[in-house]
Amino acid sequence: MRNILGLFSNKTTSPDINIPDNFSEEEKITRTIFSPMNIKSNDSLRNNSFTTPANLDEVSVNRLDYSTPHFIKKISKFISNPDAGRSYYGVAVIDVNEIYDSNSDIVYTPTEIEVNEVTMENKFHSDIKIGFIKQTGKPLPMQYAYKVEQMVEKARFYKDEDSDSDSWNGVDLV
Repeated sequence: MRNILGLFSNKTTSPDINIPDNFSEEEKITRTIFSPMNIKSNDSLRNNSFTTPANLDEVSVNRLDYSTPHFIKKISKFISNPDAGRSYYGVAVIDVNEIYDSNSDIVYTPTEIEVNEVTMENKFHSDIKIGFIKQTGKPLPMQYAYKVEQMVEKARFYKDEDSDSDSWNGVDLV
């Protein structure tokens, strides 16, 4: 059943997946991209796609090496909110070493997400930390905005050509 839902990659042979707390520098990390809020008119990423929300130092991402593109799409669609300008549009992929090269960090933070009284477990969730808690209504100071800009430049964006489908049908996420 878990394989049908796309909860595990074909690299995983056991339903008792063991996800380490630490990260390999080559590990692939995904960030859900929403339209129109994270996308420019030319389908490139806005800096806000990797900007921390107000009053937090965390950008929610998922560990692709332990998951599947199908699960990433499933969780992305689960958290989308078209009425609030958050329609699932695709994913950005960034390597852990590219996060580190941007003078940022990543921590493993498995979670449960509740939307409309439906709860979904996400064992693959992590947070990118830039080292600053953004205040409501204020821009990031330049040194932190630069970290975000570096990650946006390094990330590879994959537009989902069939966002209505339930599974990832696009190219390999690399």
